[in-house]
Formats: sequence, structure tokens, C-alpha cells
Amino acid sequence: MRSLYLKFIGLIVGFVFLSLGFQWFVWKHALVQVSKHADAEQNVKDSVVTKICEKSKSCNVKVKKLDTLAPPEKQVLVVPSLVDLTESVPKKGNAAKGHQHVAKVPKLKKLTTKTTKVVSIPKLTKPQKGKTQIGATARSYNLSIKELISNIILSKSGLPIQHPKHVGIWNTKSGSDRIVEQMCYIPKSSPISVKKPKLILTDGGSGTWGVTPGSETFKRHKCPVQNCEIINTHPEDGGKIDALLLGQFLPDLENYIKLYRKPEIVWLFFCLESPRATTTFHLLENLVNWTATYRSDSTIVAPYEKWVPHQNLTAAIKPKRNYAEGKTKMTAMFVSNCASSNDRLYYAYDLQKNITVDIYGYCGTLKCPRNAGSKCFEMMSKVYKFYLAFENANCKDYITEKFFVNGLQHDVIPVVMGARKEDYEKVAPPNSFIHVDDFKSPEELAAYLQKLDQNDDLYNQYFKWKGTGNFLNTKFWCRLCALLNDENRPNINVNLEEWWRSEGVCTKARWKT
Repeated sequence: MRSLYLKFIGLIVGFVFLSLGFQWFVWKHALVQVSKHADAEQNVKDSVVTKICEKSKSCNVKVKKLDTLAPPEKQVLVVPSLVDLTESVPKKGNAAKGHQHVAKVPKLKKLTTKTTKVVSIPKLTKPQKGKTQIGATARSYNLSIKELISNIILSKSGLPIQHPKHVGIWNTKSGSDRIVEQMCYIPKSSPISVKKPKLILTDGGSGTWGVTPGSETFKRHKCPVQNCEIINTHPEDGGKIDALLLGQFLPDLENYIKLYRKPEIVWLFFCLESPRATTTFHLLENLVNWTATYRSDSTIVAPYEKWVPHQNLTAAIKPKRNYAEGKTKMTAMFVSNCASSNDRLYYAYDLQKNITVDIYGYCGTLKCPRNAGSKCFEMMSKVYKFYLAFENANCKDYITEKFFVNGLQHDVIPVVMGARKEDYEKVAPPNSFIHVDDFKSPEELAAYLQKLDQNDDLYNQYFKWKGTGNFLNTKFWCRLCALLNDENRPNINVNLEEWWRSEGVCTKARWKT
């Protein structure tokens, strides 16, 4: 009897181990698949970067041979020919306060072209008088203004490619994010591989920044410039660091100031929250050199996502489909912060008086657990026609994953509130969203959504951009390393509090009334 009992126990234990083994196998298989999917997605983004940089190498200016920024009196514009030069000069009064930049970019008059064909790129000529210089020193080649315009790359459809206007990697007042230029930038100096690595000290430790100590991050991202290392503590040999990376939560500054407040050390402020959600930065007054935020006037722009169009639009367009087909519900919203500064929830309540708005999360009556991950938005993509991508604050350039990921990367039309409409237009695919400021009231917006709901042709107009571009890996760490290696980088000093909260950066009301 006892032996039978032991056999029974043995069978149970064996079954438990077999079950655990099967679960482990399923979990491992799923993890591998997720990893493969993530790697594939990352490879797509990396390939876009490679193509852009390779294109700039094949055009008039070879990125690897670009000279670094010259002194102000000799400053000239670095212009790869794959970018559009029209309207490249910022208007007066648009630049935010705070940044004091020693380098100046020469003005270019607004230039236009009616050409609708792919134009040939003229050969480079040696420097001549009356020409616009490409590069930063007299050793660079030159092109005339007319030749520069002829270098604007046009697609077969006759539309200019929407690359950022290139006005230099350092010009924070240009209105451009300079991301592509910084990603492709390799300083022209002594061989970087033999130079001493640039040391980047991370406040709070590298783990809080999602990276590992050392140079692995730069190698893993295949950075063009890799001679940088991330460190958590002061170098043991007593050597100097090259950059101090600070977040929005201020540390004990007294020790940092004592050890690292030196002209050759770059103090970098990184933040992805809006000014409405951050503390005061008066303690950092005149301590910060570079900024890294979502704002386009940051030294290193760090957006939540970046979309870039294909260079051949006609080849990228997917077969036409009806994005309204099978959708049975009107509008969805996912929100857990009920006390936003822009009263987004009350705007949604006003919409509910005229159309159906299903609110998920802590602030609504419907639930979709956060641990469900993308399943909530996959459901939204299949069932709903519109998504309220309302940010928690109306601030300059403040556009988060609510728009880029939850909205654009699903088959819904994002209805947006947050940054100005022109801020969205700078970073979004054409005709891909609806901004609340285009309507005098929630009632008027509701009427327009009803119109789209009842007309599939009008609804599908907002999806014509699908398949015409990719989301780009902006490689923050690569760009940081490249800029740290620029031996002629300009001296920059930022009054952080003044820059971060200057007049007009945020508003509680709508941008337009």
C-alpha cells in the first residue's frame, strides 16, 4: 500500500515538473519571438538611418568629410543636398529665451522652385567668389544658390521630399530638430578610434537611464562615433569626465559643482516631461550647457518618435483599403491622470454630449489593464474610428507616445490636444490627425467627427500617408557621443528655468480661441 502511495506521489511530482517544463518552453519560445520581432523592427529603423546617411554621402557633401563648426566670423552653412533649403532661415522672435549660442548661421533668402522632375545633381566646383560655401572652412567645395535649389530632391509624384532643413548641427534657433544631421555627423579630426574615450557620468547610475556602463551602448547601436563610455562614479584614476547627464529630479548639486563645474565638462539636462509636470530649476541657473528634451530648440532633440518619409513616395504606397470597414464604435480615450493642466477630461466630457466617447482607465468607466500592453490598442484599432490623443499639458512641441505610438501606429485617426497645430505638422505625416484648435467648440468638433463617420471616402483621406514613410530610431546616445567629439563645438550656456518656462511655452487654455 505504501509503495502504491509513493508511486502516486511520484506521478504527481512528475506531472508538476512536466507542466513547469512545458510552461518554460512556451515562455522561452514566446520570448524568442518577441525578441525577433523587436530586432526586426529595430533593423527596419536602423536601415532607414543607414539609407539617409548613405544618401548624404553619395550627394555633394560626404558626411565623413564634413568640417566642424568654424568660429562665428567664419561660420558657413553645412548643407547636404538631400535636404530642402527652402524657408531655412528662422523668423525673428521665434527662438525661445535662455540659450546663449556663440555660433551664427548665415541668412538665406526664401527660395522656391516649380520643378516637378528629378533633377540631376551638378558636379562640385572649386571655391569661387560669389558662391555659397558648403562646409565650414575654405577647404570645402562651393555651390551657387541656383545649384543648391536644383539639388532639392523631388519624388516621381512631383512632391518635395520632406527632409528637415539643414542649418547645422548646433543651431537651436533654426526650427529644425537637426536629428538626421546629428546622426550622420562624424567630426573631421584625428582618427577617433585612437582618441581617449569621452566619459559620460550619469546621475543616479546608468541603470536609471536604461543603459549599461562602458561602451557597449554605442557599439550595440552601431554608432558612427563610438569612443564614448558611460560611467556611474568618478573615474578611479582621478581623470576628468567629459559630460554630466542630469535628469528632471535634481541631485545634491553641491558635490557635483565642486567636482565637475569646469569649462571643459558639458552639463546636459535631459527631460521628457512638460514644464507643467516638473519642479523649478532655479538651482541649475547658468550651470547647464546642453539640453536634451522633446523641444525642437534643444541642443539634442529627443522626441518620443520621429517619422521620416520615403524618398520615393510612389513606390512605398500600399494598396488602397477601407480603414472604416468593420469598425462599430466612434471614439476611444485612455487616461489615468484626471487632473491635467489643460482640462482634457472636461473637453472629452463635452464631446460625450454629442458623440460616443468610451473612456478607459482610472478616469473612465471602462477598463483595459495596463499589463495587457498593446492588446488594448489592437482592440481600439479594430473597433474604433477615432482616438483622443490628448496630452496632459498644452506646451510647445510636447507630443508623446499617445500620438506617435497609440495613434499613428494603429488604424485610427488621432484627435490631438497638446502642442500647437504647427508643432504637430512639423513632425507628423501629412493629413494624419485632427487638432482640437481647428474647431470653435467640442460641439463643432463632434459634428465634424460625425461627418467623417458617415463618409468612408472622407475618413480614408486621413490614411493616405500609410506606407509612405518609417519611424526612425533617433539614437540619442550616438548623437551625444558624436557631438562630444566635436573639438570645435560652440560654447553654450543655458539659463534653464528661463528657457524651460519662458512666456508662450505653455498655456492652460487652447492655443487658438
